[in-house]
Amino acid sequence: MVTDEMAKAMEEEYKEQIRLQGRVPMTTEEEYKNADIPMPEDPKDLKEIIHRQDQQIKELRKQLNATLEQFRNKGAI
Repeated sequence: MVTDEMAKAMEEEYKEQIRLQGRVPMTTEEEYKNADIPMPEDPKDLKEIIHRQDQQIKELRKQLNATLEQFRNKGAI
C-alpha cells in the first residue's frame, strides 16, 4: 500500500525527472539556487543588481575597446 508520503515523494521524483528533461521550466527559486547567488528580497535589490551589472558591462566595453585599439595600432587588425 502506498502512503501519502510515498506518493508525494514519487510525485516529486517524477517532477524532477521531467524538469531534468527540459520540459518544465525551473522556478525562480530553483534558478537562484542553481546559480549560487542569493535571491533578491525585494525589487530594490533587483535594481541594485541591474545597476551593478550595467557598470560592469560599461567597464568591460572600455577594456575591450582599449584592447582593440592596441591591436589596431600594432596592425594586427
